[in-house]
Order: sequence, then structure tokens, then C-alpha cells
Amino acid sequence: ANRKADCETAVRAANILGTDNVRVFTGDRVAHPETAFPLIRQTLEELLPIAEKGKVRLVIENEHSQNIGTSVEIKAIMAIIPSKTLGFNWDPGNAKNLGEVTWPEGYALLPKSRMRNVQFKAKNLMNNPDRIDWLSIVKALDKDGYAGRLGLEADTGGNLIEASHDAMRQVLQMVGQL
Repeated sequence: ANRKADCETAVRAANILGTDNVRVFTGDRVAHPETAFPLIRQTLEELLPIAEKGKVRLVIENEHSQNIGTSVEIKAIMAIIPSKTLGFNWDPGNAKNLGEVTWPEGYALLPKSRMRNVQFKAKNLMNNPDRIDWLSIVKALDKDGYAGRLGLEADTGGNLIEASHDAMRQVLQMVGQL
């Protein structure tokens, strides 16, 4: 009900903070997410002029609890909303939670020109069953000319500072291999 006012506030905050991205989500995941796409499109099309006026982009995060959770769903929603003011944050850990093979299959589907942020989860950097082949992904991002941001989310539970430091060591080790 207050979406437009909330969007205006978020755009003002982005301008004050010097960022050109405002992350948005797509509603609690339903059994068949594609049935929510028309409402997502309608809602975002109402908000895109506000973002455009404020010179920021709305960035959908694929989140496993939301209606856009996989690379297939990112590709589909980007196809039906062609606005350059709309991009996405790719979190392969969230897609993996929905059973997606994020590399190389999921990555191959993404509309790279609309990717605004890529999000590492600390648990996906560690040697465990949740590990994702980040080195291959980062090499592909570089090959594909990705110029957006990379973010680290330390969501491993326990001591988040320690987890952040462990994850950053993994990132630095990976960067050393590039």
C-alpha cells in the first residue's frame, strides 16, 4: 500500500549514501512462482519511474524465500521487464538452496548486462557440501566483462566476525589464483 512512498524514501537514501542500487524483493515464494510474475511486473513498473527519476536502479535479489529465487526465474522476469532501470543481484547460494546447479548451468542463463551485484555467502566459500566453485564464477565474470560489485555475506552462524575473516581469507586466496 505504501510501496511508492517507501520507494521514494529508499531512492532518497540511496542518493544520500551515494549508491545507485536499491535492492528489492519479490514476495513470499508461492508453489508456482511464475504465477506471481504478472503482479511482480505490475508492481515494479509502478516503481521504476521513481527509481529512474532518482537516477538509481532497482535490483531484484534472487532469494530462495521469494518468487524470484533461481537463475531461470531471474532470466524470465528480466525478459518481461526490459527496463534498463531494473537489474538483479545474483546470489548463487540462494539459488542452490532451491536445488539449482549454479555453476555453470545457472550462470549461463543470466542476462549478464543486467547483473548489478554478485553476492558470496561465506558458507559457499568453505570446504563443505555448500561450497560453490567461486573461482570459476569469478573467472567467467571477468571474461564476460562484469563491472558490477561483489559482496560478502557472512551468514554461517556462530561467530560472524570470525566467519567473515575466514571467508575473506578464502576470497583473497581465490583472487591470488586469478
